Amino acid sequence: MAFKRRCYVAISSTHQSARPKANSRLLRATPADTDDRAQAMQYECWRRMEPGQRLATMMNLSGRLTELAKSGLRRQHPDADDAELLHQYIATQYGEELANAVRRQVGSGKL
Repeated sequence: MAFKRRCYVAISSTHQSARPKANSRLLRATPADTDDRAQAMQYECWRRMEPGQRLATMMNLSGRLTELAKSGLRRQHPDADDAELLHQYIATQYGEELANAVRRQVGSGKL
């Protein structure tokens, strides 16, 4: 528990922008509402984690983002069935061409 408390990242709603410097070693996408110190603290927490912990954390975040995206699509298309929602998700994440290819494969029973 102590580790989690030390690695809590404070978000500053007043901070306008925390952009990496041109000579920054890390290419990072810092949210506009995140203070540089908070971002540095987050990176330090990730550095302290064991590789397995980092992987589990990133997989958990990825899964949450996927569910959030799917939830948004359900709200945007309330009458869509599961197949249409899958098509919309694939199109959003990977492009319409792949989504159409998947739809054809599913429709032909090859998947």
